Amino acid sequence: MSAYPPDIAYRELTIDDFCSLRELGQQCLPLPYPDSYWMRIASDTSTHYSLGAYDQQRKLVGAIGVIRCVGNYFTVKLLNAEEQKLINTYKKVCYITTLIVAPEYRKIGIATQLLQRASTVLLQEGSQLIYLHVLHTNVPAIRLYEKMGYEKVAEILDYYTIDGGPQAGLLYCRRLAKPVCYECLMAGGSNCTIS
Repeated sequence: MSAYPPDIAYRELTIDDFCSLRELGQQCLPLPYPDSYWMRIASDTSTHYSLGAYDQQRKLVGAIGVIRCVGNYFTVKLLNAEEQKLINTYKKVCYITTLIVAPEYRKIGIATQLLQRASTVLLQEGSQLIYLHVLHTNVPAIRLYEKMGYEKVAEILDYYTIDGGPQAGLLYCRRLAKPVCYECLMAGGSNCTIS
C-alpha cells in the first residue's frame, strides 16, 4: 500500500517513539497529560494500538492511540452513561485516546489515513465499535470525524478542564461491525438481527 499523502510513512509506535510522541502531544493538545499516558500509547501493545505518521526525515508528525478493548481497560460502571450503553451493546469496543497531527502537516490527509488504518486493524481484531471524545470547540476534528462516518452520541458538560475552566466534550462513535447479542454469540452465529 503506497503512503498517502506522498512522502509520509506509517508504522506502529514503539517505546523509542515515546519522547517524540510526548512532544507532539504537548504541541497539539490544549491540556497536559502525564508521561505515563504517552508511555502506554507508545509501548503497551497488549492494551493499545498505536500508529505514527513520519515525514521523509523520519520525524513523527502524526499519531493515533486506541485502547483495543474498553471493557478490559476501564471500570465500565464509572464511565458516562452513554459510554456504558455503547460498551454494553457491542461485544468489543475500542476507544481513541488521541489523534494528533503537527500543525504544519495538517489538512493533507494524515489524520484521515491514521483513522482509516487504525480502524482497519481494529476491525480485523474483532472490534465492532470505536468511540472518542472531542472538545466541543475543535471544529476541524469534529468535521473530520463526521466525514469519516462518526456520529455524535452525546455532549458531556464539564468533561475537560482547560486553563482552569470546564469545557464540554462531545462523544462520537462509529460502528465497525454489527453487534452480536449474547444468545447469537453463544450459538456461534454472527448474523444477529439486533442493530
